[in-house]
Amino acid sequence: MDQSLINTELLRRLEQLQLIARRWAKSSLRGERQSRARGFSIEFADYRNYVAGDDLRYLDWGLYGRLDRLFLRLYEEERELPVTVFLDASESMGFGEPAKFLFARQIAAAVCHVALCGLDRVTVRFFPEKAENQRFGLPLRSVRGRQSSLRLLEHLSALVAGGESDFNEDLKRGVLEASHAGLAVVVSDLLSHTGCKGGLEALMARGFQVMVVQVLSPEEIQPTSFGDLKFVDAETGAVQEVTFGKYRLSRYQASATAYVDGLADFCRRRGIGFWSVSSASLLEDLLLKQLKEGGFWRWGIRDRRMSFLSLSALWFALTIPVVIFFYLLKRRRKLHLVSSTVLWQRFLAESQANAPFQKLRRNLLLFLQLLMLTLAVLGLARPYLADRLTGGALQVLVMDASASMQSTDVTPSRFAVAQELALELVDGLKDTDQMVVVASGARTAVVQSPSSEKAVLRRAIRSIEVSDAPTRLLEGLRLAETLVRDHPSSEIHLLSDGAVSDLGEFEETDLNLRYHQIGESGNNVGLVSMDVRPNPDDPLTRAVFASVVNYSTNEFRFPAELRLDEQMIELRLVTVEGGGSLSLAFIARQTKDGVFSLSLGVDDDLAVDNEVQVISLLPEPADVLLYSGGNAFLERALRSTEVINLRVSDDGAEESGDHDIVVVDSMTPLEWPRGNVMVINTMHTNWFASWGQVEAPAIVDWKSSHPLLRFVSFDDVEIGEAFSISVPFWGESIVESSQSPLIVAGEQGGQRRLWIGFDIIRSTWPLRVSFPMFIGNAVQWLNPSVTSGQDLTVRTGAPVRVGYESSGDSVSVLRPNGETERLPWEPSMKSLVYGNTMAQGLYVAGEGTNQVKFAANLMDAAESDSSPRAALTLAGGRQVTASVGSRADLEVWRWIVALALAVLMFEWWWYHKRTAWGKRVSISAVGNFALELFWFCLGWSAAGRNTIMLWWCIRPRIRFMRSRS
Repeated sequence: MDQSLINTELLRRLEQLQLIARRWAKSSLRGERQSRARGFSIEFADYRNYVAGDDLRYLDWGLYGRLDRLFLRLYEEERELPVTVFLDASESMGFGEPAKFLFARQIAAAVCHVALCGLDRVTVRFFPEKAENQRFGLPLRSVRGRQSSLRLLEHLSALVAGGESDFNEDLKRGVLEASHAGLAVVVSDLLSHTGCKGGLEALMARGFQVMVVQVLSPEEIQPTSFGDLKFVDAETGAVQEVTFGKYRLSRYQASATAYVDGLADFCRRRGIGFWSVSSASLLEDLLLKQLKEGGFWRWGIRDRRMSFLSLSALWFALTIPVVIFFYLLKRRRKLHLVSSTVLWQRFLAESQANAPFQKLRRNLLLFLQLLMLTLAVLGLARPYLADRLTGGALQVLVMDASASMQSTDVTPSRFAVAQELALELVDGLKDTDQMVVVASGARTAVVQSPSSEKAVLRRAIRSIEVSDAPTRLLEGLRLAETLVRDHPSSEIHLLSDGAVSDLGEFEETDLNLRYHQIGESGNNVGLVSMDVRPNPDDPLTRAVFASVVNYSTNEFRFPAELRLDEQMIELRLVTVEGGGSLSLAFIARQTKDGVFSLSLGVDDDLAVDNEVQVISLLPEPADVLLYSGGNAFLERALRSTEVINLRVSDDGAEESGDHDIVVVDSMTPLEWPRGNVMVINTMHTNWFASWGQVEAPAIVDWKSSHPLLRFVSFDDVEIGEAFSISVPFWGESIVESSQSPLIVAGEQGGQRRLWIGFDIIRSTWPLRVSFPMFIGNAVQWLNPSVTSGQDLTVRTGAPVRVGYESSGDSVSVLRPNGETERLPWEPSMKSLVYGNTMAQGLYVAGEGTNQVKFAANLMDAAESDSSPRAALTLAGGRQVTASVGSRADLEVWRWIVALALAVLMFEWWWYHKRTAWGKRVSISAVGNFALELFWFCLGWSAAGRNTIMLWWCIRPRIRFMRSRS
């Protein structure tokens, strides 16, 4: 950078300024300026009616509960302010001593630097576009960010003045080329033969906020050449002969002043900011004083001076006269009979013995008490020094509020330790810093929008509650990334134990991410899965399967208890080696719908994964209707499933409304069923956008984790011909060939759909053992009674939808912790959707006999593996290691109060030295000092510091009453 253009020290001071924008930012890009745009940021703005397709995350459910209508929360979006600097680079700007063009470039450089430090978008347009400057044109267009300031200043320093300009036409051309109206700063001498008012009016008509800085040389303000002169115009070459003497100087100055005043009046009447300056002016005085006082820009914060955070505490200074008043009061005299007063004559000098007041004398105790009181008042007012600083840094605090943060390997829990660390980060904020508090568990929520008020941030942090749900930090970090985008000096603080599995998708680039590791060890055993399956041979017998994993290195021996409702089924003593796993299987007889509960009596760090509850409903026999032209393999496989009643139709004309499951095989029914359906080798035109045929597709992959493919393998299965489709929006591909999906399963509108895209007769699949197993899984998956039972058990944090009917206007939900939550209800509603499943356990909706139960369980292997991670692995293998915590800054008031405590101790010693008998200190004196010290230590905390003043308000009165007694 050319140091002669603008020095580094002045640049540093300019960083503290901010351009004043009197209009809303109208850009379409995000920035730091307030705008009228509504979107999804942080600052709440308004509500609007919900429209189908809107993001459900921004629905206001509290408003829905009160008004029974759906409203979408709208937020103020901050946009960037386009700043365009029009720099006059004509030949006339090269004249003067110092040159006007140098001074104009310095002003333009200052404006650009202030705008870039404020995250505004800057464009520099110079006119005329001289050939020597063309190579600098492109880099000066549309730049943003403080990092672009150095490059822009270098290009400004390389510009040269020359050529003839048409001010009006050049400004109008710039108006047409501008993509957005914003702030326009015109730096020119405004000495154009064609005038300059038309160009300024064009800027105003386009919607710009216009600021004009006219730069004139000292020679133009007060000429120093006299005599018979021939003036040659530097731009046009026009010649004018003038006889100019000193006696005509005042007339010239009046003419020049009238020209400048006319421009100023023109700008004032149109709301244009106007400044006329001399190129010989001090640059620092112009930028930091004249332009600031004229409303061109302002300081980001106030100048350096002493201030107080709690100015209201100065009211405690009223206690100082109270102390002086008690010293004016005379002690109460006791009547005492003596033989003579001769020996007491030296004490009779006090002639006003019975007067209530005495003369205020020099007293060291009074001085010490007033000094201590003054220090205490200053400490409570919390003084601090404020300096001119740039816009404060933005810190985004992402707190992990998932289940693993309940681990007790640190006292009292990881989440409590994280809250204390978060409060320390708040204490370390500077006056201009801002912080956003984000809670990230199963859901991510902004608990506190950007704020520099520490009390508000502390309340927000303390209001966060840890949940029993697994964490999804990916969404929290993506939200934090949007908050700090293009924000200078931003930091993201992640407070977590690292028990997360989804950060591999986070493509972090240049974020200043600081990971604070919470926790010390992972001594935990957890239930990661549990399933209840019916016995095919006995519908009243249930098999309960569970998986237990030991994530520590220690061996655990503990009881595992299985209950059905309140009845214990089996108690088993199990042993799990360090780092090992164990599969548990129980056989239980179930005669009615109930809840299976499996609990582990293990003493580990995390208790929430030691119990699982599963809703088990007795399946009712499903009525199955088969549309088929005679597929014996399929019919035999269906009949082998004993929990169904099968009916076969060979023409597709029978109505399917009364059947639970409809199977369509290689034909098109007259009416497509509305219930759960399995379609084989048939194309439904509304299910797929397009389709074709593929010969002999080879099966390359299948999703063995899907319930339909339990114990199913497609090895050695050959297919003659299949449909070629794309995966629809309502389903997922569970069996695939190299050319197309072969089996698709999904749900839409409450209807479960299973589509098999090939003719099973023209394949070897019916000859494999996997075929009847697949049909059995399909019947169980499509059976409405079995499906409803599976839907009643969800992961913590996931919404649940249960069938429920009621004639009331509300429905109560009993949560696992015993609290009752009431939800609005309409009699026309047939199902209850409940999303507040953050607590693990059993939920009961409804009252009396009209009740429905559902359960929420953790069952998350990544969450149960609660060992704290020293590093987080992001996309591309990049690792973020844990930061080492540092002590946060402390406020000054504590040290002032500590000095006041020292004065208190000295005052106590001096008082009792004077009043005690000899050098002994009475027990009551020690007790009084202990009481004073107790009150002072209580006031040492920020929450109880006002108790210092309470004690010192009553302390002189107590001493006075003691002296009177």
